[in-house]
Amino acid sequence: MTTHAKHHSTASTEPAVTYWAPRPVIEQPAWKGLEAHYEKIRELHLRRLFADDPGRGERRGIGGRLVPSDGVSSGTRSGRSW
Repeated sequence: MTTHAKHHSTASTEPAVTYWAPRPVIEQPAWKGLEAHYEKIRELHLRRLFADDPGRGERRGIGGRLVPSDGVSSGTRSGRSW
């Protein structure tokens, strides 16, 4: 739902301005999904994820390309082409 507001200028020659303000982020469906996901995994520790899946750190990437942990793709690093 969108918030509607009108601003009426004190000068009679200026038209009224209508603008729409987005809902606050905590009311967005994506935020509600994040809240639900957090409740589901809140007790899960990152160590456990890596213990259960030792190859987890090797699969970080975008579109099948490995991405360095600092997020910067700068040619080669440690003999590996990013």
